[in-house]
Amino acid sequence: MLNQLLTRSAQYAPNFGSGLTNHLPMALIALARLGADDARLEAYFDAYTQQLSPLESAPGVIDPAFWQRELGQRQFYDAYRNYFVTQLAAEGVDAVVRRHLPDLLPGIGGAAFHGLIRAQYALASGHTDEMACGLAYWACSARKLADWPVPAPISADPLTLVSRLFVPELAIDPAGFMISAKMRNAAQLPAFAPVAGWLEIGPDTLQKLAVYAAECYLASGNFTVLHLVTSAHALRGLAHWIEDMDTAVRWYWQAYAAGVIASGISGPAPHVSLSVQPDWAPIIAAGIAAEDEHVIKLIDACHEEYAAYGDNAHGLAARRIAER
Repeated sequence: MLNQLLTRSAQYAPNFGSGLTNHLPMALIALARLGADDARLEAYFDAYTQQLSPLESAPGVIDPAFWQRELGQRQFYDAYRNYFVTQLAAEGVDAVVRRHLPDLLPGIGGAAFHGLIRAQYALASGHTDEMACGLAYWACSARKLADWPVPAPISADPLTLVSRLFVPELAIDPAGFMISAKMRNAAQLPAFAPVAGWLEIGPDTLQKLAVYAAECYLASGNFTVLHLVTSAHALRGLAHWIEDMDTAVRWYWQAYAAGVIASGISGPAPHVSLSVQPDWAPIIAAGIAAEDEHVIKLIDACHEEYAAYGDNAHGLAARRIAER
C-alpha cells in the first residue's frame, strides 16, 4: 500500500496554500515505519490530499552538464523531477546521490530543511519515483544562506555556541510565518558572518547537535526547533552517501544556528540527564493516530534517533508532542 500511495502522491505539487510544504510522502513513510496499517495509510492519504494542488507541467529542462544552474528556483521542480527520474534510471541510486549531494548540501536549510528531509525520507523508502521527487524538491529549494569564513573554531560544544546566539546583534523581527524567510533574515545579519566558523567539527558533532535540538524542543515545544530535530535525523540518514561529513555538518551548523535565531526562543535549553526510560508504545500509538504531519514526523524521527543514540532527550521530546 505504501508504494501505491507514494506513486499516487507524485501527482501533487510540492507546495500548497501560501507556500507550505507538502508533507504527504514524508508523513506516509513515517507512518509506515511507526507501524501504521494499510487502512490508516489510505485514510491519511485521502484526508491530506484535500488541501493539495495538482502538479502542473512547467517549462524548462535541466541540462545534465550544468544541473546546478537552477538550484534554489522552485519553478524548476518539475524539470528537476524529470531530470532525476532519468539520472536514477541510468546510473542507479548510489551513484546519483553521491554525485549530487556535494552541491545540494550548501542549501541544506532551504525551505526550512524540508528539501533535505523529504529527500532522506524518499531514499529510506526505496521508492524510485519518490526519490526523484525528493531530490527534485531539495534541488529547487536549495538556497545557501551564506559563505562561511575560515577563523579557528571556538568550541565543540553546541550548547556553548548556541548560548552566544542570544545577543542583540543576532536578534531578528519575530513577525512572519515562514521559517525559511526568518532563517534568511538571520543569516543576513552582519554579526552572523562568523557563526559558521564557530563550531569545531568532530566524529560526534552531529549527535551533539541532534541531542541538543531534542533538549531544546523538550524545554520549549517550539515549532521551528522541531525542524532542527527532524533535520538532524535526516542528515544522519544521509551519512551513508556523504563522503565529506565534516563539510556537510558545517553547512548544517550554519543553517541550524539560523534556525535557532529564527525560532525566537529566549535562551538556550539546559542539558538533560534523566534516567527515566520512555515508554514508546503509547508514543508510537499517538504518532500513528495523529493527523498533524509534524507530530507524525517528530515522533518517527525521535524514535529513530533514540535507537541510534540512546539518549532520553529524544524519547522525552517525542512524549511531549504525543501528549500535547
